Amino acid sequence: MSASGFETPTGSERDWLIISGGLHSVSLTEAGRRFVDLDPDDRKRLFAQHLLAYVPLAGHIRRVLDERGAHRAPASRFRDELEDHMSEQFADQTLRSVTSWGRYAESFAYDEATGVFSLDNPS
Repeated sequence: MSASGFETPTGSERDWLIISGGLHSVSLTEAGRRFVDLDPDDRKRLFAQHLLAYVPLAGHIRRVLDERGAHRAPASRFRDELEDHMSEQFADQTLRSVTSWGRYAESFAYDEATGVFSLDNPS
Protein backbone atom coordinates (compact mmCIF):
# COMPACT_ATOMS: atom_id res chain seq x y z
CA MET A 1 0.00 0.00 0.00
CA SER A 2 1.30 3.46 -0.89
CA ALA A 3 1.59 6.50 1.38
CA SER A 4 -1.72 7.76 -0.03
CA GLY A 5 -3.47 4.69 1.36
CA PHE A 6 -4.19 3.24 -2.07
CA GLU A 7 -2.53 0.23 -3.57
CA THR A 8 -0.84 0.78 -6.91
CA PRO A 9 -3.09 -0.95 -9.44
CA THR A 10 -1.64 -3.45 -11.85
CA GLY A 11 -2.94 -5.19 -14.93
CA SER A 12 -6.69 -5.04 -15.29
CA GLU A 13 -7.06 -3.24 -11.94
CA ARG A 14 -6.01 -0.01 -13.62
CA ASP A 15 -8.82 -0.37 -16.17
CA TRP A 16 -11.98 1.22 -14.82
CA LEU A 17 -14.40 0.14 -17.52
CA ILE A 18 -14.85 -2.38 -20.27
CA ILE A 19 -16.18 -1.42 -23.69
CA SER A 20 -17.37 -4.31 -25.80
CA GLY A 21 -19.50 -4.21 -28.89
CA GLY A 22 -19.22 -0.45 -29.25
CA LEU A 23 -20.20 2.32 -26.86
CA HIS A 24 -23.59 0.76 -26.23
CA SER A 25 -22.04 -1.94 -24.08
CA VAL A 26 -20.01 -0.32 -21.29
CA SER A 27 -19.55 -1.84 -17.85
CA LEU A 28 -17.44 -0.96 -14.84
CA THR A 29 -14.64 -3.22 -13.70
CA GLU A 30 -14.15 -3.97 -10.00
CA ALA A 31 -11.64 -1.08 -9.90
CA GLY A 32 -14.24 1.18 -11.51
CA ARG A 33 -16.86 0.20 -8.94
CA ARG A 34 -14.39 0.97 -6.12
CA PHE A 35 -13.73 4.39 -7.69
CA VAL A 36 -17.44 5.18 -7.85
CA ASP A 37 -17.93 4.15 -4.21
CA LEU A 38 -15.21 6.49 -2.89
CA ASP A 39 -15.96 9.86 -1.36
CA PRO A 40 -14.99 12.83 -3.57
CA ASP A 41 -11.60 13.48 -1.89
CA ASP A 42 -10.54 9.82 -2.08
CA ARG A 43 -11.78 9.65 -5.68
CA LYS A 44 -9.58 12.65 -6.53
CA ARG A 45 -6.55 11.02 -4.83
CA LEU A 46 -7.08 7.79 -6.75
CA PHE A 47 -7.48 9.73 -10.00
CA ALA A 48 -4.20 11.55 -9.25
CA GLN A 49 -2.43 8.26 -8.61
CA HIS A 50 -3.65 6.83 -11.92
CA LEU A 51 -2.90 10.05 -13.79
CA LEU A 52 0.73 10.15 -12.70
CA ALA A 53 1.24 6.41 -13.14
CA TYR A 54 -0.46 5.87 -16.51
CA VAL A 55 -0.34 9.19 -18.39
CA PRO A 56 3.33 9.68 -19.28
CA LEU A 57 3.08 13.42 -19.93
CA ALA A 58 1.44 14.05 -16.54
CA GLY A 59 4.12 12.01 -14.80
CA HIS A 60 6.83 13.86 -16.72
CA ILE A 61 5.45 17.27 -15.76
CA ARG A 62 5.25 16.25 -12.11
CA ARG A 63 8.81 14.82 -12.10
CA VAL A 64 10.22 18.00 -13.63
CA LEU A 65 8.40 20.11 -11.03
CA ASP A 66 9.59 17.86 -8.21
CA GLU A 67 13.21 18.07 -9.40
CA ARG A 68 13.35 21.86 -9.69
CA GLY A 69 14.14 23.92 -6.61
CA ALA A 70 11.41 26.46 -7.33
CA HIS A 71 9.00 23.70 -8.45
CA ARG A 72 8.08 25.69 -11.57
CA ALA A 73 8.42 25.01 -15.31
CA PRO A 74 7.14 26.82 -18.41
CA ALA A 75 4.45 25.08 -20.43
CA SER A 76 6.46 25.91 -23.56
CA ARG A 77 9.06 23.35 -22.47
CA PHE A 78 6.50 20.52 -22.59
CA ARG A 79 4.76 21.86 -25.71
CA ASP A 80 8.11 21.90 -27.55
CA GLU A 81 8.79 18.31 -26.49
CA LEU A 82 5.36 17.24 -27.75
CA GLU A 83 5.91 19.02 -31.06
CA ASP A 84 8.87 16.72 -31.66
CA HIS A 85 6.28 13.92 -32.02
CA MET A 86 3.08 15.59 -33.26
CA SER A 87 1.71 18.68 -34.93
CA GLU A 88 1.54 22.00 -33.10
CA GLN A 89 -2.26 21.73 -32.92
CA PHE A 90 -2.20 18.23 -31.40
CA ALA A 91 0.59 19.22 -29.01
CA ASP A 92 -1.48 22.14 -27.75
CA GLN A 93 -4.61 20.01 -27.43
CA THR A 94 -2.70 17.27 -25.60
CA LEU A 95 -1.10 19.70 -23.18
CA ARG A 96 -4.45 21.38 -22.47
CA SER A 97 -6.07 18.00 -21.70
CA VAL A 98 -3.29 16.86 -19.38
CA THR A 99 -3.25 20.28 -17.70
CA SER A 100 -6.97 19.98 -17.01
CA TRP A 101 -6.58 16.49 -15.57
CA GLY A 102 -3.60 17.56 -13.46
CA ARG A 103 -5.53 20.49 -12.06
CA TYR A 104 -8.51 18.30 -11.19
CA ALA A 105 -6.22 15.78 -9.50
CA GLU A 106 -4.34 18.60 -7.75
CA SER A 107 -1.12 17.00 -9.01
CA PHE A 108 0.16 20.34 -10.26
CA ALA A 109 -1.09 23.86 -10.88
CA TYR A 110 -0.99 25.91 -14.05
CA ASP A 111 -1.09 29.69 -14.28
CA GLU A 112 -2.81 30.68 -17.53
CA ALA A 113 -1.48 34.24 -17.35
CA THR A 114 2.19 33.25 -17.11
CA GLY A 115 2.05 29.88 -18.86
CA VAL A 116 3.87 28.22 -15.96
CA PHE A 117 3.28 24.91 -14.21
CA SER A 118 3.98 24.74 -10.48
CA LEU A 119 3.32 22.78 -7.34
CA ASP A 120 1.56 25.77 -5.82
CA ASN A 121 -1.82 25.07 -4.31
CA PRO A 122 -4.24 25.23 -7.28
CA SER A 123 -6.89 27.89 -6.85
